[in-house]
Amino acid sequence: MILKRAFFSLLLLLTFLSCSKSNYPVVYEKSNGTPKHPRALHVKSKTHWVVAGHDGVFELHVGDQVIIDSIPGLEDIRDAEILDDSSVVFMNSGDKGQIWRYFPSNDSLGLAYNKDGVFLDGMSFWNNQFGIAFGDPINGRLTILRTMDSSKIWHPLDYNLVPEGLEGEAGFAASGTGIATVGTSKVIIGTGASDTSRLYISKDYGLNWELKNTPIKSGDSYGIYAMYFWSEDAGIIIGGSYLEPHFSDSICYKTVDGGDTWVETTNGLGGYCSGIHGTKNGSLIIATGRVGTFYTLDQGQNWLKFSDDKFYSVRIEEDFAFFSGKNGQLKIVDIQKITSVLKK
Repeated sequence: MILKRAFFSLLLLLTFLSCSKSNYPVVYEKSNGTPKHPRALHVKSKTHWVVAGHDGVFELHVGDQVIIDSIPGLEDIRDAEILDDSSVVFMNSGDKGQIWRYFPSNDSLGLAYNKDGVFLDGMSFWNNQFGIAFGDPINGRLTILRTMDSSKIWHPLDYNLVPEGLEGEAGFAASGTGIATVGTSKVIIGTGASDTSRLYISKDYGLNWELKNTPIKSGDSYGIYAMYFWSEDAGIIIGGSYLEPHFSDSICYKTVDGGDTWVETTNGLGGYCSGIHGTKNGSLIIATGRVGTFYTLDQGQNWLKFSDDKFYSVRIEEDFAFFSGKNGQLKIVDIQKITSVLKK
């Protein structure tokens, strides 16, 4: 099972990285390492986080220890979630639709879902027990999976309970953030690639669904790649196209009423963004992708350049922003120390 396992002390690097406005403090940094191309990123705290990528390789930080392991046979881990018992749920994206649960306490694995021909796009949890995942359509409808036992097993939602999809409609597994669980039982899934990008919304753990159209640019490689909701009704959807990364028209929108109405919030973005996350009240939101990293202090009304660095994924937890990017690039930034600078 183990490709490689290493334990070492977590180094806090007092280095600085150039930003468009000023230098900002990086408290941890690694490049050209493992896992390769880590799109999956989940954070519990500054010292408890996980990244994962190609060939099933993941890097789990627990306190001052780092565990580097591999799940054999996996193509690309695109999403991960640390549960309250410190076990980690990993989702594979590729020809194998698989979800695994890893237990660092005894270095063991459990296979929770396994179905060939299912391409999974993302997953999210309401709490330690209940979670939901989605994948590309089979026979014209999205694949919806649910777990009610802390990812011991995932059950497909009955085909007839899933809304009928549009021609070509699909999700994007760019950073696992095309799905969001908010509140106690609500879930939001974003799609694209068809004539219209839509939100699939359920308020009862994924049993019943409503559909809402969005004005974000859609078609072919365009659509909703990521979203961040800081309440059940208020959030931002973001996307573009990884094939045309500098295209920046109609690629970001905000809603405050759960998707009934939208306001374009593209101003200042340089193009395609695959990841977005923010503080719990949305006072600081960071988006990142192939054209750089951007931030907003007014919930998307204006975006400013945060860095030229290009990442796949971003997570904000406590006072720190976590980034993962190409070739194993990892960074943790102390945003508390730079918030006052950004506001100037």
